[in-house]
Amino acid sequence: MTELTGLSETDSANTSITGANVDEGSPMASLNDAIRNLSGAIARGYNRLTGKYASTGTAPNYVLTPTVALAAVPGYVLGERYSFRANFTNTATPTTLNISTLGAKTIKKKTGAGTVDLAAGDIQIGQPVTVEYDGNRPLVNGRTVDW
Repeated sequence: MTELTGLSETDSANTSITGANVDEGSPMASLNDAIRNLSGAIARGYNRLTGKYASTGTAPNYVLTPTVALAAVPGYVLGERYSFRANFTNTATPTTLNISTLGAKTIKKKTGAGTVDLAAGDIQIGQPVTVEYDGNRPLVNGRTVDW
């Protein structure tokens, strides 16, 4: 399954989209598959970034279940962002996020003192939340949560 993170910014370098050959002179059937794969990747990326999904789970563990699950490989991707609407106000630390059952990661925030656990109430019920994976854990909005 193609994901936006698997595509190149250089147009000519995108010669295969999830095994569908899109190189020069490709047969039409291959191009149809590639367009479908690319369309799915765009929709998945858009939905993950715009907060289409509400979290589930119970405090202090948020769970995010996109319609199409993230693949176990590559799993969480450095720099990738995920947005959701919180189904509860966080009240305890550590607060975690588990996307597509890939494993719960502690959500942190950046402050003047460095990267720290969320404080109770940093995420409010109904709040749109965007996290960015830093290679170890998701960071809320890359900084202190604004409400």
